Amino acid sequence: MSRRLRALAGACVLALGLTACTGEDEPTGPPAPQGPISVAHTDAVVSEAVAAVVERHLRNRGHEVAESEPVPQPWARTDETTVAVVDTLAYALQVAPEQVMPEPPEPTSAASGSASAQSTTTDPSPSGTGSPSSSPSGDGDGESAAASSTASRTPTPTPLPNGESAMGADKVDRLIEEHLASEAERRRAAAGSATPSEDAGSAGAEAGGTPSVSAEPSDEVTVFAPSAGTLRLTALVTAPTASRLKLETIDDLNVRCEPLVAAARVDVNSEARPEATRLLRERLDRLSGCRPDQWRPAYSAVTGDLVFDRAQLGFAYGIDPAVEDDALVALEDSGRVLPEGRISVLGQAEHIPKATREEIREVMGRMDAEGLTDLQELVSGPDALSPEDAAQYWLVDRGLEDAPEDWVVPRPGWF
Repeated sequence: MSRRLRALAGACVLALGLTACTGEDEPTGPPAPQGPISVAHTDAVVSEAVAAVVERHLRNRGHEVAESEPVPQPWARTDETTVAVVDTLAYALQVAPEQVMPEPPEPTSAASGSASAQSTTTDPSPSGTGSPSSSPSGDGDGESAAASSTASRTPTPTPLPNGESAMGADKVDRLIEEHLASEAERRRAAAGSATPSEDAGSAGAEAGGTPSVSAEPSDEVTVFAPSAGTLRLTALVTAPTASRLKLETIDDLNVRCEPLVAAARVDVNSEARPEATRLLRERLDRLSGCRPDQWRPAYSAVTGDLVFDRAQLGFAYGIDPAVEDDALVALEDSGRVLPEGRISVLGQAEHIPKATREEIREVMGRMDAEGLTDLQELVSGPDALSPEDAAQYWLVDRGLEDAPEDWVVPRPGWF
């Protein structure tokens, strides 16, 4: 039975309670919202779906919620009544890619020599069916040539240094809060130096071009409701490729990438993100010995490229439902060559009531890896639901909303 049907079948699951904890020194905020709550978000599929879940959950809890439209940089829209759903890794890769993926060590002379030799020792065919480089002149010579050809196709691993690990989700959260705090300080400084006539319209424009409402310390934006699950940038291959090349971990890609075409999320594969793109490729090269022959264009569908063999190596979030649906293999990354983040709700805690923040945490605490995957599947593919309909199914499945009386819940074995 598909994951979507399993989600519907679980409509009567009981709520497990609040999973996120709050610090004792967290601001209480006002006793009630100062107006309708808005949930800013981008047009990314998973961000839009998560925003729809948060909006519906707040309405179910009695809040007035304003309609929202996608914006390029939702964190720049936070104010007294607006929170933002943010892909923290995508955000961090925009503002500080060199901290998220630290510069890897320079290659050693041994590594450079091995890399040079690799162009003559690796089978150039992505399918592993490259032809021997010489033709036998006789039976005995043929066996010798075949043996020589087999040996020549055996890759010699590149010596790999121990580089600094890419950031995990917790560090990415802290990085974002530090960046937001520095932006708030910049706005306060700008507001302090502005003339009265300038204060109303230009007191510190945000990175996204949106003027701040004020320049008070209470404007500080924090990550107050992170998802329980993480968004880990993951190396993916098809099962046949994993079997043929004996791939289990990202280190197994060492000197096996040259014949491959690679695809990656636009955050790390785009002329618009040159630094993040460079750092990903250098980390793969120096920390995993992986140097793909070519890269697919930005904005291509990574998992679709893999399934239809337009690429043989992909870098996407591990929560993508295609990983399970299309039997893709996620390569382990114990050395953390690749970074991870979360889908989190950001906001100005001084202005959002603590009870409202706890209600948002309640739903984000259910956004574990399975919850994020289920939600993304509901809004993906040819049978995709609207974000609003997907939010209802998802909340019913998690026990956070009662199923309507006219719903027919599928049972195992019906299909």
